[in-house]
Amino acid sequence: MENSPAAFDLSQAIEQWRDQLCQSPAFHRENLDELESHLRDSAANLIQRGLAPEEAYLIAVRRIGSGDALRTEFGKLNAQGIWLNRLLWMLVGVQLFGWVGSVVHALTTGVTVLGLYPLWSSARSQPAPALPLCAGALYGVLHLLLWLAALAAGWKLLNRSSHGWSARLQTRLHRARGFTIIAVACVVLVLFQSALGIGSNFLSTWFLFNYAPGQTGRFLVGYQYGSLSVGLLESVLLFTLTLWLARRQWLTKTAVG
Repeated sequence: MENSPAAFDLSQAIEQWRDQLCQSPAFHRENLDELESHLRDSAANLIQRGLAPEEAYLIAVRRIGSGDALRTEFGKLNAQGIWLNRLLWMLVGVQLFGWVGSVVHALTTGVTVLGLYPLWSSARSQPAPALPLCAGALYGVLHLLLWLAALAAGWKLLNRSSHGWSARLQTRLHRARGFTIIAVACVVLVLFQSALGIGSNFLSTWFLFNYAPGQTGRFLVGYQYGSLSVGLLESVLLFTLTLWLARRQWLTKTAVG
């Protein structure tokens, strides 16, 4: 026995239509309220004339205009809001990238020092010739792996929850409770970053002065070489990723145009 098709829910369809528009910063809340009011009035008028709810909804949406046309029209009216939105996310991106970079650096420093413990022990009784090379290689590999893992995790998170996540976050920012939660979360992240940095620096300093006081300079040379090498590689990878995303966006706009 075949299942009967589910009845069309006009209110749910309108909510989904609004959610799709809400993802764009071109619309303010009052714009969406006005468009939704027009859509509901138009659909109700068509239903009174004898049309089915689904057919009335499709015709009403067509009369209001496509999403691209509405975004273009309201984007001109709300140009300042769009640029403020872009500026907000650029600032969020810069700070988030800095936070991730600081955490990766702190973790790498701590793990590098602990991972070189056998060399520290041997360096107390005799010099360890491989100390600079091991410090640089271990720091570089660990830093690059953690950095790539953080980048992959962020990419996966965006792809998994990209549908409306920006709009939902902005909606929460407009509410007192949501804004408070986000502000507290940011403070906790900053405190965690600071604690992690202080802990890793204390750990490395303690190991250097207690286990290999005569090897400090040699360790720092290798450490700096590893840091510079991985920094250069990360810059090349970020530049390549930026070019790829820019080309993808350009091709998409060209195909639409």
